[in-house]
Amino acid sequence: MQVAKNLERVSRVVSKALALDWEARLPFLERVCGEDLHLRQELSSLLAEERALYDGFLETPPARVFSCHSLL
Repeated sequence: MQVAKNLERVSRVVSKALALDWEARLPFLERVCGEDLHLRQELSSLLAEERALYDGFLETPPARVFSCHSLL
């Protein structure tokens, strides 16, 4: 039951953080997580993955992004 509550909380916080500008996310996480370093690390990791995907997508040539069609 505790795991479900934690996942629900993580989901809510990540959704709210994703709605913020990049610069506003860290202060938001600090405020929401308080002294819960484990939660802050987990959330920061998820948000870093999202940013890496976003940054990489814009820098990747379209041929590489859509190369999966050759697998069909």
